[in-house]
Amino acid sequence: MENETIQKKVIKETFKNVEFQKAVAEAIGDNLVKAIREIDDWNLQYEIKEIMKEAIFTETFKKELTEYASNFIKENKEEILELTKKSVSAVLVNGITAFAEKTAKLMTEKINDISKVY
Repeated sequence: MENETIQKKVIKETFKNVEFQKAVAEAIGDNLVKAIREIDDWNLQYEIKEIMKEAIFTETFKKELTEYASNFIKENKEEILELTKKSVSAVLVNGITAFAEKTAKLMTEKINDISKVY
């Protein structure tokens, strides 16, 4: 990220601290529980969506997230490509193996059926 502010750097470094992460998660969790308990109509899906819109999904957040993701992808392009190749290969191998097993089972059953007839 080219123009990272000091504030962003401090926040990023602070969140690397596991104890701080835990404290923040607990505080957010406690506040969310309190907010949910205070909702009268219990239309939680709408309420939570609105809270998230206000708190998280701002245009600034979306822009920063997009920039971060773009930079991450650019910086890790080769690793992502390798991981994708391995994942696709594994899916294909598993699919072909399953196909072969099912075909073998079907042919075995058919041979057994024909053997019974003759």
